[in-house]
Amino acid sequence: MRSVWIKRLCGLLNYSKQIRFSLLLVVLILLSIFPGGILLADGEEGVRPAPASLTANVIKKVFPNGLTLLIKPTHDHELVSVNLYARMGTLYEAPDQIGISALMQRCLLYGGTTSREPHIIYRGLEKLGAHWNASSGADIGNVWMTVTTPGLYHALDFYFDLILHPQFAEWDVEIGKKESIERLKGIDDHPSNTVFILFSQGFYGEHPYGKLTIGNEETIASLTREDLVAWHEKIYIPNNMVFTVVGNVDPVEVTAEFEKAFGRMKKGRLPRRTRKKSPALKEDKLLYQPREVEGAYLILGYPAPNCLQKDAPVMEVLNNILGASGMGNRLYSELRDKRGLAYAIGSSYQQMVGPSLVNAFMITAPENFQVAREGIVAEFKRFCEEPVSTIELENTKKWLKGTYVMAQETTAAQGRLLGVYELLGYGYDYPDQYFSLIDAVTPEDIQRVAKKYFHHYVLAVLAPEGTIEE
Repeated sequence: MRSVWIKRLCGLLNYSKQIRFSLLLVVLILLSIFPGGILLADGEEGVRPAPASLTANVIKKVFPNGLTLLIKPTHDHELVSVNLYARMGTLYEAPDQIGISALMQRCLLYGGTTSREPHIIYRGLEKLGAHWNASSGADIGNVWMTVTTPGLYHALDFYFDLILHPQFAEWDVEIGKKESIERLKGIDDHPSNTVFILFSQGFYGEHPYGKLTIGNEETIASLTREDLVAWHEKIYIPNNMVFTVVGNVDPVEVTAEFEKAFGRMKKGRLPRRTRKKSPALKEDKLLYQPREVEGAYLILGYPAPNCLQKDAPVMEVLNNILGASGMGNRLYSELRDKRGLAYAIGSSYQQMVGPSLVNAFMITAPENFQVAREGIVAEFKRFCEEPVSTIELENTKKWLKGTYVMAQETTAAQGRLLGVYELLGYGYDYPDQYFSLIDAVTPEDIQRVAKKYFHHYVLAVLAPEGTIEE
């Protein structure tokens, strides 16, 4: 969440992370063919300078019932993005209802409302040129819409209706359940998904982050319309909702629309997080699943600070030095360029509300498995044994700050960032603190954090039979 695209909003923990992991492997392969950035005359990668403030014109309104509305007026075009963020997902779900948030969001979107059939909503929004969707991750869900300024208030009528009065029709709930089960059946078709699931289950154990956000066949099949109605009543309470509106709007008029729609709602009890903890790592853990695939797929990860801990910016910098930025990172340079061990390689820092992790992922030849594992571990341990160089640290900071700014060029991206930060407790103005937090990271900080977290790892491997001697 400290990075602009909020890497935490994903996963096996969050189903979309499995898909993104597959896409990331493709990107890594493409990076081996195409240059990883625009080079300036002096050889440094081009970055965009940080603006004076990303949130100075944001207007915050907290209604008496706890609902938060953030409005960021912009006047350079006619597009408006509306986002709702709420606490939901596997972190808050009962073990026998894992997947209920994902199913609720899907049915909220497609099942119509108590006063409008689905086709009425679709046609109405499409005539206005609107785009809309809903989703749920491991600990946050959202409902978003983009529309042009002239159609905003008419579109809000449909948007509010979807949020407040979903029908959860029996027929649509059954369709949603069948769709989820079909998606489950296709997950193992992709080796990257399989190894990620294996890794997450090994790292998180019985903690909800180790489970698919869409649930499993048993929990999905057991969910009823009544379950969805009850869960909607629990989740969609005003003090659990943060709305953002970014675009060419009149803040007074927008506030009045939200007051009319949500002002009379009553506060409720916020959803409670699970009390389960991820298992403590007292030794290295290896999980191996044989499969006839081209290459060996590895994910090796260590515990890391969660999104709200003060060391999160330090780990974000470390992760980018390790393997998350361009082609100049350590994993790419050492294990692919110099030693030729990797078809694809990189790293990811999964910042969650709860227990978090940093991992390296790699595709290598099966016969190179052992030396590849040793190479990955050595790169993690290197942070413990020696401080990073000043030039490496400064180049990484430029990369992070530049990509942070560029990722906020759309109204939708700005709205997502404001909403997530506000809901999680950073405050909507966190983007203006981000640059100073990154700039404050020192080589000593990185070495200290590495020594704190890089003790024992979880390694998941998907590879042909005989790759690893049992």
